[in-house]
Amino acid sequence: MSPSPLPPLRRVVTTHDAQGQSTVASDTKLTSQILPHGPASVTIWSSDASPAYLASSDDKALSDTGFINDGSIFRILDLPPHSVGSLHRSISLDYIIVHKGSVVLTLEDGSRTRLHQGEFVVQQATMHGWDNDTGEWARILAVMLPAEAPTVGGKELQTDLTALYVNRN
Repeated sequence: MSPSPLPPLRRVVTTHDAQGQSTVASDTKLTSQILPHGPASVTIWSSDASPAYLASSDDKALSDTGFINDGSIFRILDLPPHSVGSLHRSISLDYIIVHKGSVVLTLEDGSRTRLHQGEFVVQQATMHGWDNDTGEWARILAVMLPAEAPTVGGKELQTDLTALYVNRN
């Protein structure tokens, strides 16, 4: 799988100096990681609590395990042309924005919903996958927040990320 040809990502993190003045803590170019199921992923930032602890300017993206906990995750996913996503679930409330291109949200019931640049999804801990059936790369932005596990038919739903880490090549 070739790396994403989409523009590289630059992350600027602000903080406060000893006098309480706003300052730039870091200005970094980020590198995406190609996942076993095809997309390139990079975590922009994560926090491990809500409200977030802001007294640290540590690089929180480096400590992200991929799982949502009591904090938040801001992630970017680049989907290669003609790629099929893997169904997965995180127990989180996700705000998804299609930043570039067009993607298809696939759900467990077999439904497929096409989304175009500038459109949004509010993902509520459902089994889902992201397909890119076009000939161009697509980029989606995701902000993931902790949520209580939904209970359906007396059964509490669980995180299921298994399919994301299985190499299908």
